[in-house]
Amino acid sequence: MHLGRVENSVEEGYPDVEGCYNGFSFHIELKVADRPARKSTPIRTQSPVKQTQVDWLRERREASGRAWILIQVGTGRSARRYLLDGLRAGQVAKGLTELDLELYSCCGPLDTAASILSTAAYR
Repeated sequence: MHLGRVENSVEEGYPDVEGCYNGFSFHIELKVADRPARKSTPIRTQSPVKQTQVDWLRERREASGRAWILIQVGTGRSARRYLLDGLRAGQVAKGLTELDLELYSCCGPLDTAASILSTAAYR
């Protein structure tokens, strides 16, 4: 696997990570959020999902590329990670509950980084 952290000051909305695994290229936008007190409260990421990010992920998916948004909710042992198709970035921006994230995620919330990256490459 080859991964790179991207800091792109030229193109707005470009995802945080680009990778290649067994010949499959993918991009991932990374987001972190605190867990709200109520399960019915929408998750708000610490750095909001920008419209340029929503557009970039949508355009890449529409071109048959692999583009994802990975959201970690909580920290430490209570942390859960959700890998969502980039087409769902607009919904994330508007606010989804953690139950929604679990429903839409392509991985289990406790999956390892290797499992998440493998899913990002192959799906």
